[in-house]
Amino acid sequence: MDSQAFAVAAVNTGIVSGLDLMHMPEVYKKLVGQYPKQKDLLFLQMMGNMKEVVKQTTWSWHEENRTNMPITIAAKATVVASTTVRITLAAADHYGSGAYSFPRKHDQVEFKNGAKGIIIAKNTSVASAHTVDIQRMNSDSDPVAAAVVGGKIGIFSMAFAEGGTGSGQSIAPRTTTYTAKLQIFRDEFSVTTSEQTNQSYVDFTWPAGYPNAGQPGKFYFIKAEGDTYNRFMKKRELGLLTNVEDDGNIIINSDESAIRSTRGFIPHVKQYSNLMQYATKPTMGTFDTMIRILNKNYSDTDNMCLMGLDFALVLKDFGTDLMKNGATLYNSAQGKAMDAVALGFSTFTFPTTDYNFHFKKLQALSDADSTGLAGFGYSSLAILCPTESKKDPNSGEMEAPISIRYKTPVGGGNKSWYKMWETGAGAATPTNSILERKMELQSEEGIQTFGAARFIHISKAS
Repeated sequence: MDSQAFAVAAVNTGIVSGLDLMHMPEVYKKLVGQYPKQKDLLFLQMMGNMKEVVKQTTWSWHEENRTNMPITIAAKATVVASTTVRITLAAADHYGSGAYSFPRKHDQVEFKNGAKGIIIAKNTSVASAHTVDIQRMNSDSDPVAAAVVGGKIGIFSMAFAEGGTGSGQSIAPRTTTYTAKLQIFRDEFSVTTSEQTNQSYVDFTWPAGYPNAGQPGKFYFIKAEGDTYNRFMKKRELGLLTNVEDDGNIIINSDESAIRSTRGFIPHVKQYSNLMQYATKPTMGTFDTMIRILNKNYSDTDNMCLMGLDFALVLKDFGTDLMKNGATLYNSAQGKAMDAVALGFSTFTFPTTDYNFHFKKLQALSDADSTGLAGFGYSSLAILCPTESKKDPNSGEMEAPISIRYKTPVGGGNKSWYKMWETGAGAATPTNSILERKMELQSEEGIQTFGAARFIHISKAS
């Protein structure tokens, strides 16, 4: 096959031409599939994690906040020597513009050294500087000595008198609301009606074994359609993963409104989730830290790790090191935990903790023309994601950890979440008098990351 003729024609005109009909099937197979088709987000569609939004350009979701928090000691004062201490809460222990905090009278607490006490009084007169008086539970404890500025006090339980009135202090329920924009993705390809009829653009019948077997076709437009569709899907996918939200002031064409750019999956996780770094490759200590973060944030024991190629390669080295150092002793109850390491390290069950890590490499994080460029950092990135759905406290609906939200297009060419149509005098159904055939694709989408505290953004230290 002479591919040089194809290359020259493509550069000069953007249209495949000058190909011999006899070589057409071979050329189609080898050249149409030359570049990777971005389908990393296809697994979300396969799991049903594509969800229509109301007919609007933004949407919101709500997440539960913590129902309890420890006390951070900003200051202390002795009320009764060896018996009662007054603690000033750190500013971060407050919410609602500093008007509220979690500790209440009757709460039983414990200090780092094991001393135990109970809150007998609380003062909220100073915003973001509430105080609580903690009295020892018995003579075995000295809360005055146990309280260390900068230290923590855990709230463990509560105790009340028979026939008493309770604490008299309720805790306001809290949620965090996130709002995101839908972004319009669009691409197009056009060819003049004269070019459509040029003899050099061969007509052919699809051979047996192809989806359109027996159907007539024109090779140049099949190639153009495929390129346009793949380019559209690739930019759409990279946008949903990496885009940042615009400031609302970007107007490219004076007769149009401002463009909308959605906040992608990676920027959202980086801004609102947990951050970790590794030096050259993950170690057992890396996994220890990950598990502690997951435990702290009440996350799942079953987690998926989406990663770039460079992270996948150093993860392979980590798995090799485990085997070299006799780490086959790390077996699950079924005795099969390390089999996944030997077979490609797609899943690893961390021993004695019940934590599972499922690794999936994303081509979109190592794309040679964008994210995979030297020094961009995406290829060495990994994001740990929960797998369990959680309930939106506002709507009551169960929400997947990652989902694509879209607005259903209207009119002809509607493909559910995107739209593809033709215009021009050369279209299958002519739409105007312009002597061209123009194919266009468009979608309006965004990505939702639910339960940000359960995600971990893992990057390589610079």
